[in-house]
Amino acid sequence: MIRKSFLAAMAFGLCGIGAAQAETTFIGAAKITAVTTQCKNIQAGWKFTAQFHPYLATQSDKSEGFSLQGGMLGGDGITLRNHVLDTTFRAADAGGLGWGGVYNFDTAHAPQIAIVGTRPAITTTTSTVVLTWQVKRPNNDSGGLACIATYKGVFLKDQ
Repeated sequence: MIRKSFLAAMAFGLCGIGAAQAETTFIGAAKITAVTTQCKNIQAGWKFTAQFHPYLATQSDKSEGFSLQGGMLGGDGITLRNHVLDTTFRAADAGGLGWGGVYNFDTAHAPQIAIVGTRPAITTTTSTVVLTWQVKRPNNDSGGLACIATYKGVFLKDQ
């Protein structure tokens, strides 16, 4: 629960990552490029700012896994429970900070994420990343797992 609350706070920049920690992070913008007809509350064309925290084996002490923060990602923040970046949909933790405080989606309403493409391969020296991913049940959409949104984002290395 504490980890999820921390991720939610990170989504809104309430906690900063200090330079001494040296986690590789990226900032940028993303867009929902397509949604299935089952999606009820999310639409193609929506744009938002986002942060991308890739898992890098050389920084495994700094990052628990692949993480994205920003509106409409499946909550305000979404983190894979493992760091496998491939086209298989995998369970993710999602939550955020709303008017009533921190919230987390329970397992029954959690999204699933698949990484469709990333250019270039991500290392500690990568300066720009183009990432394409899909989310089933984004932002707890009432279309359930049949609602699949496709996202594309461009990210610049922040630190």
